[in-house]
Amino acid sequence: MVKKLLRFCVWIALLTVLTVVMSACLSASVTPSSTDTPLTPQSSRTIPSTPEWREYESALAKAALPEGVSGMCEWEILGQQAQELYVWAYCSNGSMAMSAPAVIYLGTDGVVRDVRFPRDGTLGAQDSKVLFPLEIHEKIFTYQRNPDLETHIRRRLEDPSIAPLIIISGTPLPVLPTASTDDPAAELRQPYP
Repeated sequence: MVKKLLRFCVWIALLTVLTVVMSACLSASVTPSSTDTPLTPQSSRTIPSTPEWREYESALAKAALPEGVSGMCEWEILGQQAQELYVWAYCSNGSMAMSAPAVIYLGTDGVVRDVRFPRDGTLGAQDSKVLFPLEIHEKIFTYQRNPDLETHIRRRLEDPSIAPLIIISGTPLPVLPTASTDDPAAELRQPYP
């Protein structure tokens, strides 16, 4: 429990530094255009009946936040290979947050079996090379923080009836192909039993 809390604190510190740096870069280089529309919550919007997103969010939050802490997650899909879904997740309970890449392991029935995040610090880069296939590495190592995820999760924490941004935007959830043995490292990326 102490190790998990310490790991979480390190992620928070890294996230804070990254947020400050990225905010400075974004504010200096982004000028809103007249065609930009602000993201506004629509309380009359009904949450889609697709149950999978709730399962994804619950599994991500459980893996990202300290034991016993509940929260919400937003995520962006980075890719998929067979029954492994690669995402960038941003999870928060309002007072703490974590932003990191993750692997969602799906069963053949589409049910979430496990979620794994890379470890903190220098081990994170090593873990990422094992957890994620080569074509996802560049997306992870060059990931640009999406401030819409943070803004939207704050709105969702205030109004839990609002669905995650990925659902509202209409991004389709993954379709499970038949398992492939083309990837020799796939066995190494399997979830813990």
